Amino acid sequence: MALYIIGHNGCGQLGLKHRTDLFNLTNWNTTNPNISITHINPGFEHTIFTDKCNLYYAAGINDSGECGLNIYDACVPTCSQVKYFSQHQIKILKICTSVSNNYNTFWISNENA
Repeated sequence: MALYIIGHNGCGQLGLKHRTDLFNLTNWNTTNPNISITHINPGFEHTIFTDKCNLYYAAGINDSGECGLNIYDACVPTCSQVKYFSQHQIKILKICTSVSNNYNTFWISNENA
């Protein structure tokens, strides 16, 4: 399955290893050939991606830790794996990013972690 993207990329939220806006449709899989995306949760300037193995990846603004990467870089332009849930064997039921307030990501689980 191919993922095509276009638009604002000022904080690297498209996960393409750069922060340049895209004015033409671009095949995301060319930059990330080993990640097969099945679901996308876009935030205001960050994005959470889910792959076919239910692993989670994040890219974009992270100055408040909203990417869940346990690093505090202002911008993460590379699609980076969110390892917390796989390391703690927590199954996520739903992810909700906030478009109106770009500093939040909510991860819903039925686990009592």
